Amino acid sequence: MTYVAITDHSPSTGVVAGLDGARLRAQATEIARVQEDCPDIRILRGCEVDILPDGTLDLDDEILSGLDLDHRGLCTCGELGVRVVVSSDAHSATRLDNISYGVDQARRGWLQSSQIVNTGTLDEVSSRIGRRRR
Repeated sequence: MTYVAITDHSPSTGVVAGLDGARLRAQATEIARVQEDCPDIRILRGCEVDILPDGTLDLDDEILSGLDLDHRGLCTCGELGVRVVVSSDAHSATRLDNISYGVDQARRGWLQSSQIVNTGTLDEVSSRIGRRRR
């Protein structure tokens, strides 16, 4: 099956005009309508949600429940053997410490370092990426 993923930024990104909760709901409705019209293409949707300076996320839990992979989803990934990537989403060197929020979320999902792609050595990560692209 052919698929496409539609993802946007949350509101505080500052790089582009991110979508707030109301605009994400409207987008979801539109995607559902298009999905009905195009059943041969699976349309996935998501949002790159910013971590605010106080450690909270840029969208409320109600909106996130319809998107985000939370600790329960991470537990499922671990149970099924799906390896994940933990990211800082840093757009500058000063934001690299945001990785701690990703690590905290992985811990909440009871993931071990062996279940996270980017905890390996460069050779291991390169090998993993190479296998997926072939």
